Amino acid sequence: MTVIIADSDTHRLWVFALDMPADEVAALNHTEPPLADEMSDPVAALLGVDLVDRDFVEIFDLADLQGLGLTGYLATGNAIPLDQLAPDRARLDALQGHVLILFAQAFAQRPVTLHPDPRLTLIGSYAEDVLPLQFDPLPDAAAIGTLTPPAWPTATQHANGGDAEFLPAPQFAPQFAPPEDAGPRPPHARKYSNARQSGMVATYALLVMFAMAALMIWLA
Repeated sequence: MTVIIADSDTHRLWVFALDMPADEVAALNHTEPPLADEMSDPVAALLGVDLVDRDFVEIFDLADLQGLGLTGYLATGNAIPLDQLAPDRARLDALQGHVLILFAQAFAQRPVTLHPDPRLTLIGSYAEDVLPLQFDPLPDAAAIGTLTPPAWPTATQHANGGDAEFLPAPQFAPQFAPPEDAGPRPPHARKYSNARQSGMVATYALLVMFAMAALMIWLA
């Protein structure tokens, strides 16, 4: 089996069922990515590639999603539209054991051909629902005004004791201090999209709710 990842698959993920003992899976999750002069990465070897960014690979036990399910996790945690998941929903929710989720960003938008280990079974590939960017139109040129400079007293008015009113000297803020109306500073670069981050927050909230419900039932 081969899986081709194109450079245009920026917001796509692949779901694999992982047929491995729990201790081997735990070893994958706890093994640090090797340095350039060390042995190959076991996760990359499992996918049949030389290099993979571990930040965009998830390996976990489906039992951790009890009450949510894999379909719910993909929809709420990764912003995958339900209409994409519908054809595979029964298969996704029937899976047991461990899964590996691979995000296209793991290869920095480079085209890659995977040769997965036989212990990996491809379940499906799904694209994240990304909202299109919208830009507000620029104001009409007629709305652009002009600033009139203040009427500073001339040297003649000052010498003749004229009635010109002196304006206070302008106060300049230090160069490193931003103006008050500069607005919010741009956020730091993030690896995940807004849709996915919002979904992950919703997923964690649902998991906490399920855990609290289970605790109340157990105490009762």
